Amino acid sequence: MSNTFYVTALVSADGTHAACEFYDNPQGTGEPLQQPLKIKKSAGSALFALIQSQSPDLVLVGAIADRADTPEIDPAFTPATYNQVAVAMPTDKVVTKGVLLTFSTMGAVTELYSSTDPQVLNDGL
Repeated sequence: MSNTFYVTALVSADGTHAACEFYDNPQGTGEPLQQPLKIKKSAGSALFALIQSQSPDLVLVGAIADRADTPEIDPAFTPATYNQVAVAMPTDKVVTKGVLLTFSTMGAVTELYSSTDPQVLNDGL
């Protein structure tokens, strides 16, 4: 089990968000992964990498993550580097985090698009 999720992202048909699918391989082949996306408890982070060849009009700007299994709201923004962003996960307990990936148009930023809220679970496997 890897802690890397490969993302395809396209602007949704209505232009309001980024429609994303998540894969366990950099080619984005096979069936998209089901949620929650799972990593090992010991991994320490979940890495999201944009598959640029399948997402030609967007770049990954960053991620906002928050615990999905608590009522407290404490989101953290992490900027992306080279179309990749790592979302920190604890290694001492099992948690679920909601992750909002943020994308921009290529070249000059004309619009920001957020993903729907994928969840990451470090379920100890």
